Amino acid sequence: MRRNRNRCRLAAARPRPRMQWLALVASLGVACASTAPKTRPGAARHAPAIRVALAEGVLQLELQVEGRASLLCCGGRTFEWPEPGSLRATFTDGQIELDLGEQGTVRAAGTVLLEPVDDSSRVRFGTHSYRGLMEILMKAEALTLVNEINLESYLRGVVPWEIGWHGSRRKAAVEAQAIAARTYAFKRLGQYAELGFDVYADVTDQVYLGTTREDRVANDAIAATRGVVLTREDSLVEAYYSSTCGGHTARIEAVWPKPPQPYLRGRRDAPDTGGRSFCASSRHFRWSESWSGAGIESTLSQTLPQELDLPADSSIGVLLDVRVAARDESGRVRVLEVETSQQVYGVQGDRIRWVLRPRDRPILRSTMFKLELERRDGILVRVVVRGGGNGHGVGMCQMGALEMARRGFAHASILAHYYPGAALETLY
Repeated sequence: MRRNRNRCRLAAARPRPRMQWLALVASLGVACASTAPKTRPGAARHAPAIRVALAEGVLQLELQVEGRASLLCCGGRTFEWPEPGSLRATFTDGQIELDLGEQGTVRAAGTVLLEPVDDSSRVRFGTHSYRGLMEILMKAEALTLVNEINLESYLRGVVPWEIGWHGSRRKAAVEAQAIAARTYAFKRLGQYAELGFDVYADVTDQVYLGTTREDRVANDAIAATRGVVLTREDSLVEAYYSSTCGGHTARIEAVWPKPPQPYLRGRRDAPDTGGRSFCASSRHFRWSESWSGAGIESTLSQTLPQELDLPADSSIGVLLDVRVAARDESGRVRVLEVETSQQVYGVQGDRIRWVLRPRDRPILRSTMFKLELERRDGILVRVVVRGGGNGHGVGMCQMGALEMARRGFAHASILAHYYPGAALETLY
């Protein structure tokens, strides 16, 4: 990516009355009169396609065609669906067996393409419908289903599922989410090329559910920011985001084994003048979880071998203690130590959330917590975790962004708050 030396840095600012804002714009001049994105020289005219894995490693797929579609397979043969119909694909003897309903059964030795004929046609997989091209690939003695779609259309199936459904009063936060999600997706084009796709359709990357519950505010936000991404110097930024930071975002290297980034250093999630955290109204801002002594020992006996890659039949021994060995400046636990009759196990960063798995949740809400241990006759009988936030805490805090939008901040100021030093650029 070539560097646009004339682009303006995102500048964090408090919302201003309209006349005061217009006066500020005039004083800055035309070149950097606002935080509007600069178009990169030689920018493309169209959004790229992105390939999204909807299913991987399965032996059978069932698709429903809603409208008209064409199926290309079997040495160039084409089958047409003039009306809604179904398609079942099964991995059989190193080939893809296709049950075409009334059109019979055929076998394909390579990729199968299913493409809607017009913009109104959709392909349904499970409970969700999708635009764009569907590809059925053979990978590792199984099938992978890939939805290839224009990146801007992809965002219509991502943004509301990531930040929620909100009225126009919070549109600036939805615009910020659209830019962050676009940047994340653009940076990951080719990420899994050897597997035949770019991103997964779940929290491994970004939640993508096709045309299900599309939202007018989200679609308007995507259109208003079309092609706009976050960059720093010559590269797209790592535009991570999570639900609720708990009052302070996290620096990336404290959460994952990744290199530090100047725009992901972690900061207080509050106005520069101080005061209440932007995300304080989140139901996850403060929370608690608890286990009995037997319950936490049972949980750790399952999660520790999984997260530390111990042999499947490993026994961790009798639980003696659980303690915080290190924290970062945000208050998040960097190192958790679990002492048993066999040894002391150390767990670092975000993996702690998988080790301290609550009874009714797949993972702990965050690593921003304090431990309370209750013992009886020297035996651990109860463990309480009192914490704050929901998610890894790196980058944009979605609940904080929504509150900033409610207070009148524009999307550029929201992004400047969570990715300080990044710039807005238009790539197409």
